[in-house]
Amino acid sequence: MNMQIVILGQGLWLQVAAALVASQLRPWGVRCTAVEVPGEPEPGSVASGPELHGLCRLLGQSWQELLLKARGSFNLGTDYRDALTHQAAGAAGPARWFVPFGHLGLKSEAAEFAQGLFSYLAGQAEQGPEPYCLAALAAWQGKFAVPPANRTDLRDMLDFGLHLDRQGLCAWLRRFSERQGVRFVAADALFSAQTAQGPIASVQLAGGESLPVDFCLDCRPRTGVKSGAVMLQLFAGDPQQGPGKPCTSAERVPWGWLVRHPLANGCVWQTEFDPQVQKRDQVQAWLDGNLGALDWQLRSRQTSSPDEVWTGNCLQLGPVVETLDSPLLGAMGPLQALLVSWLDMLPNQASCPATARLFNGYWQQYREELNTYLTLHETPLETHTGRLFARLGRVPTAETDAVRPVQLMTMLYGLGLRPELPSRLLLDNEPAQVGAALAQIRRRLDTLVTNMPSHAQTLARCLDGRPAHPSY
Repeated sequence: MNMQIVILGQGLWLQVAAALVASQLRPWGVRCTAVEVPGEPEPGSVASGPELHGLCRLLGQSWQELLLKARGSFNLGTDYRDALTHQAAGAAGPARWFVPFGHLGLKSEAAEFAQGLFSYLAGQAEQGPEPYCLAALAAWQGKFAVPPANRTDLRDMLDFGLHLDRQGLCAWLRRFSERQGVRFVAADALFSAQTAQGPIASVQLAGGESLPVDFCLDCRPRTGVKSGAVMLQLFAGDPQQGPGKPCTSAERVPWGWLVRHPLANGCVWQTEFDPQVQKRDQVQAWLDGNLGALDWQLRSRQTSSPDEVWTGNCLQLGPVVETLDSPLLGAMGPLQALLVSWLDMLPNQASCPATARLFNGYWQQYREELNTYLTLHETPLETHTGRLFARLGRVPTAETDAVRPVQLMTMLYGLGLRPELPSRLLLDNEPAQVGAALAQIRRRLDTLVTNMPSHAQTLARCLDGRPAHPSY
């Protein structure tokens, strides 16, 4: 396959695309050139879910090395706090819940158990699913252990991602890409030349160099004046706070959500607001009053994206990933998913309309599922997913792996939705039997957490280069 792929962009999006594409296509003689262009500042951290392990496998690298080079911490899910909504409803004390990557209970692939658990809890007095979730128990108690390879049960319950320092991650990815033969060039401006049939024939750099193009991956966010709905993001690093608990934190604030990513050396705060509703100086004043004087930086994110992202021989990744780069999601997971899908479909010719239509359909479904998850945070009952959970305690079958069912269910329960109808599990068993079985599961999970090392201890082992699997 004699192809020349040109990747345009900046920062993390460019580095992820270059590393992944080069590692997968180098054996077939594909040449990659990464063109770095100026752009807005980026947050100092990246939060990934378990999909990071798939990326490491594709790159042929270990997550331990990535954790070490990017001085990060572990991530079991998101710890939510919503005192504002809870107090507005007249309840006492702040609401708190946990959205894990790992499953509930002791066994994976137990959707009926999850449905039965939520239906059972709906009839109890203010009890959440966290006592039946090993990831939630470990995160709230500041515990974490990397499950040994022979403990698939623990691996499924403690499925984890990483928080990583963005600068360290980008530097590591760049070094990896250079070893794969990627050529990096910097350009203040560039122009594309198209053939009479429409595909991009070459990319012209401002200095006069012309790069021939068989396929172009455009990882640049929208350039020029952005139109439509735009969110503004503020982010700042705080070196005074340690890694703390192995999870992302999200707290409801007057304009939306304030997110915290713990790192090995400090943490990074991120938030975003609608400039049509909230003024920056008001948001800044609240942040300074509650977090102290930090060096806050600003960037923008457009919330609408095109439906057709693969046209001709160009994949418009930048405008696509930009719309999903919310502090509550992050863009790394969607970017990885779209790149892997593109690699699976990559034809050996410049233009393949049928394949492009297939990819665009996948993108539209993936975007819909992620946007549904974001919508749940504000208006859950305006979604089919929220209404189905409120009625039956389950969620629709997903077409992509954008969001895990356990994330949807724990999010909806934490927001206050309670199933109206009992599950089949409850109909087939006496309440006393269900309660006794749940108590046994709870005791087993409590024992596992008690014997677990602290997050700080496990993180120190990994950052010191020691084995990640202490006995526990």
